[in-house]
Amino acid sequence: MRLFTASSVASRIRHTSSSRGQARRSGGKNLETLYDWLTLAIFAGLIILFLQRSTAETPSDRMIQYAPPAIGCAVANYLGNHDQHAVAIVAIVAIVAYIWFVLKPLQHT
Repeated sequence: MRLFTASSVASRIRHTSSSRGQARRSGGKNLETLYDWLTLAIFAGLIILFLQRSTAETPSDRMIQYAPPAIGCAVANYLGNHDQHAVAIVAIVAIVAYIWFVLKPLQHT
């Protein structure tokens, strides 16, 4: 079992941010940073939640409610990839809080 500490996570963020230049030289299409993977995972979960809820006879939420976290994923990824780590982390926490308290993914309808 691998133990993650604050310094190892910060080191990983610095390493992935420095490799950003390599991704841009290769066309910028690679998922290189921790922010790329984290926001992609959140966005994928958001899509699954939307698809699950949209198949219900009476949907419990509206499509517009999914826009803030979807846009937030793009913004958080951009900020993290441009060395604004503190703001990106706050944005990711805000996205997860929005999903948890507004969309309520574990609520059984």
